[in-house]
Amino acid sequence: MKIISYYSDIDGSCYYSNHYKRFMKDADTLGIDCHIEELTNDSTYQENCLRKPETIKSILQEVKESVLWVDIDSKIHKNEFLPIQQLPLSVVFGAFAPVPQWRAIKASPLYFNYSSSSFLFLDEWIRRCEEAKENNKNVFDHEVLFTMQSWLEEHKLEYTVIVDNLYCAWPGTATEHTVIEMGLSDNEQKRNILQTMNISEDKINWQCRGDTFE
Repeated sequence: MKIISYYSDIDGSCYYSNHYKRFMKDADTLGIDCHIEELTNDSTYQENCLRKPETIKSILQEVKESVLWVDIDSKIHKNEFLPIQQLPLSVVFGAFAPVPQWRAIKASPLYFNYSSSSFLFLDEWIRRCEEAKENNKNVFDHEVLFTMQSWLEEHKLEYTVIVDNLYCAWPGTATEHTVIEMGLSDNEQKRNILQTMNISEDKINWQCRGDTFE
């Protein structure tokens, strides 16, 4: 299994490229096999987010093995991924959540096996992200992913929601047992879209931490 991600700076910021350097340093120290791509374009923050499934598909096609997507601004504390590596081959998609509910799944990490079923799932997620862009919907990849559960069940594709906070710890709550501490970016574009979702200012501040993990 390979850890994958991508990064692309916006608005002249070095937030993501700085995280990429820190992420790779951590990966080297921990002996983690990863594949990270840089997206060089003039896309907005939202457009970059909505490119997640197409980038995952592209990398999956290239590496030809199961992958674990981890947001580049996350902090990996340990090279301990046995619960994911031991998933049955029949599991197409896996996500982590603090409770056993689809609507609680985190945007990172996300597991995909290397199979035609995974590509089928990714193609539908890509289609829905493209549709969101065409219709000027104020959503990110995570909101589109929430709509995919019924599609997975309709197509009888096996998925799993892994309840384990060690792989999706909130920033600033990591312990000696934490494997992945989530990253939460902070930029004006993100804040503006969250406002259009009628999210309160307190919750926006909660979701826009901009941790550097340095």
